[in-house]
Amino acid sequence: MHFDIFSETVGIIDHVNRSKNLLHFIASRDAHGVVSLADYDGEATVGDSIALKLAAFRSRKGPGIHAISAAPTNSEPGTHIRKSFSANIRVSNGMGFTDDNIFIPPDLVSANAIDDEDTTTGVAVLNYNKKRQA
Repeated sequence: MHFDIFSETVGIIDHVNRSKNLLHFIASRDAHGVVSLADYDGEATVGDSIALKLAAFRSRKGPGIHAISAAPTNSEPGTHIRKSFSANIRVSNGMGFTDDNIFIPPDLVSANAIDDEDTTTGVAVLNYNKKRQA
Protein backbone atom coordinates (compact mmCIF):
# COMPACT_ATOMS: atom_id res chain seq x y z
CA MET A 1 0.00 0.00 0.00
CA HIS A 2 1.34 3.44 -0.98
CA PHE A 3 0.98 6.41 1.38
CA ASP A 4 1.61 9.97 0.27
CA ILE A 5 1.97 12.42 3.13
CA PHE A 6 2.39 15.44 0.87
CA SER A 7 -0.89 16.89 -0.32
CA GLU A 8 -1.08 18.57 -3.69
CA THR A 9 -1.50 22.32 -4.00
CA VAL A 10 -1.96 24.44 -7.10
CA GLY A 11 0.23 27.45 -7.70
CA ILE A 12 1.27 29.56 -10.64
CA ILE A 13 4.52 29.97 -12.56
CA ASP A 14 5.48 33.61 -12.11
CA HIS A 15 8.98 33.62 -13.65
CA VAL A 16 11.05 31.41 -15.94
CA ASN A 17 14.84 31.80 -16.07
CA ARG A 18 15.96 29.74 -19.05
CA SER A 19 19.63 30.73 -18.64
CA LYS A 20 19.65 29.16 -15.15
CA ASN A 21 17.24 26.38 -16.17
CA LEU A 22 14.77 27.32 -13.39
CA LEU A 23 11.13 28.28 -12.96
CA HIS A 24 9.79 30.21 -9.97
CA PHE A 25 6.37 29.34 -8.54
CA ILE A 26 4.10 30.89 -5.97
CA ALA A 27 1.35 28.96 -4.20
CA SER A 28 0.71 31.36 -1.27
CA ARG A 29 2.41 34.19 0.61
CA ASP A 30 4.45 31.58 2.47
CA ALA A 31 4.89 28.98 -0.27
CA HIS A 32 7.08 29.99 -3.18
CA GLY A 33 10.29 28.67 -4.62
CA VAL A 34 12.16 27.36 -7.62
CA VAL A 35 12.09 24.14 -9.62
CA SER A 36 14.64 22.98 -12.15
CA LEU A 37 13.20 22.93 -15.67
CA ALA A 38 14.71 19.44 -15.98
CA ASP A 39 12.38 18.31 -13.15
CA TYR A 40 9.28 19.88 -14.73
CA ASP A 41 7.37 17.70 -17.16
CA GLY A 42 6.01 20.31 -19.54
CA GLU A 43 6.63 23.66 -21.17
CA ALA A 44 7.14 26.24 -18.42
CA THR A 45 5.22 29.41 -19.27
CA VAL A 46 4.61 32.41 -17.02
CA GLY A 47 1.00 32.43 -15.88
CA ASP A 48 0.46 28.67 -16.17
CA SER A 49 -0.95 26.66 -13.28
CA ILE A 50 1.40 24.20 -11.61
CA ALA A 51 0.53 21.20 -9.39
CA LEU A 52 2.95 21.02 -6.48
CA LYS A 53 3.77 18.76 -3.57
CA LEU A 54 5.64 20.91 -1.08
CA ALA A 55 7.70 20.19 2.02
CA ALA A 56 8.66 22.76 4.61
CA PHE A 57 12.20 22.75 5.99
CA ARG A 58 14.42 24.82 8.24
CA SER A 59 18.08 25.60 7.63
CA ARG A 60 20.57 28.06 9.08
CA LYS A 61 19.13 30.60 6.61
CA GLY A 62 15.68 30.11 8.16
CA PRO A 63 12.51 28.39 7.03
CA GLY A 64 11.99 27.38 3.40
CA ILE A 65 9.84 25.40 1.01
CA HIS A 66 11.05 22.59 -1.23
CA ALA A 67 9.00 21.29 -4.16
CA ILE A 68 8.93 17.50 -3.97
CA SER A 69 7.14 17.39 -7.33
CA ALA A 70 5.93 19.90 -9.90
CA ALA A 71 3.79 19.26 -12.98
CA PRO A 72 1.51 21.14 -15.34
CA THR A 73 -2.17 21.11 -14.40
CA ASN A 74 -5.48 22.35 -15.73
CA SER A 75 -6.63 23.11 -12.17
CA GLU A 76 -6.90 26.77 -11.25
CA PRO A 77 -5.06 28.27 -8.30
CA GLY A 78 -7.17 30.08 -5.71
CA THR A 79 -8.11 33.73 -6.07
CA HIS A 80 -5.51 34.53 -3.39
CA ILE A 81 -2.90 33.69 -6.07
CA ARG A 82 -4.46 34.83 -9.34
CA LYS A 83 -7.52 36.99 -10.00
CA SER A 84 -9.03 38.76 -12.97
CA PHE A 85 -9.66 42.47 -12.66
CA SER A 86 -11.16 45.41 -14.52
CA ALA A 87 -10.27 48.75 -12.99
CA ASN A 88 -9.30 52.35 -13.52
CA ILE A 89 -5.53 52.73 -13.40
CA ARG A 90 -3.70 55.55 -11.65
CA VAL A 91 -0.29 56.02 -13.28
CA SER A 92 2.48 57.61 -11.21
CA ASN A 93 6.16 57.69 -12.22
CA GLY A 94 5.46 55.08 -14.90
CA MET A 95 3.90 52.62 -12.44
CA GLY A 96 0.22 51.66 -12.44
CA PHE A 97 -2.03 51.21 -9.42
CA THR A 98 -5.68 50.21 -8.96
CA ASP A 99 -7.97 51.15 -6.07
CA ASP A 100 -7.90 47.54 -4.85
CA ASN A 101 -4.09 47.42 -4.46
CA ILE A 102 -3.05 45.84 -7.73
CA PHE A 103 0.37 47.05 -8.89
CA ILE A 104 1.21 47.18 -12.59
CA PRO A 105 4.98 47.37 -13.18
CA PRO A 106 6.42 50.06 -15.48
CA ASP A 107 7.30 47.60 -18.27
CA LEU A 108 3.64 46.52 -18.55
CA VAL A 109 2.36 50.09 -18.32
CA SER A 110 4.69 51.09 -21.15
CA ALA A 111 4.18 47.99 -23.31
CA ASN A 112 0.40 48.35 -23.13
CA ALA A 113 0.38 52.17 -23.46
CA ILE A 114 -1.62 52.56 -20.24
CA ASP A 115 -2.35 56.20 -19.39
CA ASP A 116 -3.59 57.73 -16.15
CA GLU A 117 -7.32 57.02 -15.63
CA ASP A 118 -7.48 54.32 -18.35
CA THR A 119 -9.73 51.38 -17.59
CA THR A 120 -7.82 48.14 -17.99
CA THR A 121 -8.68 44.48 -17.64
CA GLY A 122 -6.13 41.85 -16.80
CA VAL A 123 -5.03 39.08 -14.52
CA ALA A 124 -3.20 39.90 -11.31
CA VAL A 125 -0.76 37.40 -9.79
CA LEU A 126 0.44 37.44 -6.18
CA ASN A 127 4.10 38.39 -6.12
CA TYR A 128 6.72 37.90 -3.43
CA ASN A 129 8.98 40.88 -2.86
CA LYS A 130 12.26 39.42 -1.54
CA LYS A 131 13.55 42.85 -0.44
CA ARG A 132 10.44 43.54 1.63
CA GLN A 133 9.88 39.86 2.51
CA ALA A 134 6.19 40.35 1.77
